[in-house]
Amino acid sequence: MGESVNWAFLDQECLALAQTHGTPLFAYRGSVTSSGYRSLRAPLPDRVRIAYAVKANPDPDLLQCFAALDVGFDSASIGELRRVRALDLAPGQIFSAGPGKRTEELTLALGMGVRVQAEGWEDLERLDRLATRELGVNLRVHSRRVS
Repeated sequence: MGESVNWAFLDQECLALAQTHGTPLFAYRGSVTSSGYRSLRAPLPDRVRIAYAVKANPDPDLLQCFAALDVGFDSASIGELRRVRALDLAPGQIFSAGPGKRTEELTLALGMGVRVQAEGWEDLERLDRLATRELGVNLRVHSRRVS
C-alpha cells in the first residue's frame, strides 16, 4: 500500500498558525502536497498531463509548489490567469476553461500561449478574430437528446 501521509494539523499547530496569521486560515503542508502529487503522477503514462485547478486554492506559495513539480494549471478566470502568469511557466503548462470568457481574458490567454477551451462556435469565432498565429484549442461539445 502507499505511504502514510499526515494531512491533519495538531490542535497546538492550528492555534499557533491562527495566532500568527489570523483567521480564517487555510493551511497545507508543502511536503505532503508534493508527496501526494508524486503518488498521483507515478502510475500515469508520461503522455498524461495533470493540471491543478487554480480556483481550488490560488495561494501563490501553493502554486509555486506545483510549478516546481512541473504541474499544469487550469485557469477559469482572468485573475487566475494573472496568478499563473507570475510563475513564469514553460509553454503548454496553462489551460483556460470555463464559460463566459471576456475578450480581455481571451486576449491575455492568447498572449500567454495558453490553450483555451472553446465552449461553442461563438468562442471559436472570437478566438479566430483575436489570434495572431495558429493555435490549438479544446472544443467542448454538448449533446442533447432529440426525441
